[in-house]
Amino acid sequence: MGPFSEFCCSSILRAGYPSFCVWVLVRVAGLILLISLTRPISHPFYRCVECGFFLHKTCIDLPNQIRPVFHDHPLTLLPSAPHDNGTFECSLCSNNCHGFVYACEECKNFYADVRCASIPLNIRHPGHDHRLSFTRIHNYNSYCYSCSSKDAYLFKCNECPFDIDYRCATLPSTARYWDHEHPLVLTYHTNDDGSDAYYCDICEKKRDPKHWYYYCAQCEYAGHPICALVNVDHFRGFQKHLVISSYINILSS
Repeated sequence: MGPFSEFCCSSILRAGYPSFCVWVLVRVAGLILLISLTRPISHPFYRCVECGFFLHKTCIDLPNQIRPVFHDHPLTLLPSAPHDNGTFECSLCSNNCHGFVYACEECKNFYADVRCASIPLNIRHPGHDHRLSFTRIHNYNSYCYSCSSKDAYLFKCNECPFDIDYRCATLPSTARYWDHEHPLVLTYHTNDDGSDAYYCDICEKKRDPKHWYYYCAQCEYAGHPICALVNVDHFRGFQKHLVISSYINILSS
């Protein structure tokens, strides 16, 4: 197959797609805004030559309905949340999202970002040495190792006491904060410099040395994830304040 391949979009037609679109497969990298996940798009992706609609190939291949282990009812793929502005809070990672969503037609208030809904049940994460398995906890009595928050949806280690929630499992590996010249790298262990307290260089408040944080080793510049990722809610990821450099590649075991 060459760098471009045209085909009729009727084979991938979904609600919300213009019926007259002709799609072109493009195998080049770029910073074109992705509609499905509203993140900078990577190759390969599809472009509509009529209206400029872009989609990852993996987004086109999403199933119309899933029966997930993290919810009691089937979830249906929608082009956007059924709200006026199309935004929603993901019920798994609690991030504000925009774009394709898996929605529960019975609950009316359960929405899963397609990225969270597509994570395998067993993953390997660069922040931990062992395999992690998805666990649904109904009594909220477990804490996320990365941020100490309680959550019903966790990835647990079967070999040691280590749990992380969806939000931390999907943190980007690197990010650019608008007021710092170098990329910030997601860091899992604080370098002990003998300080009595550790601070976030963005908000200038204390940070827990046990929690994950973003760090520039060249400048010794550290930041809370919530501070370093300001304005990177899924539906605002294209704003000029921050460009996500890359997302952690979570691998199924």
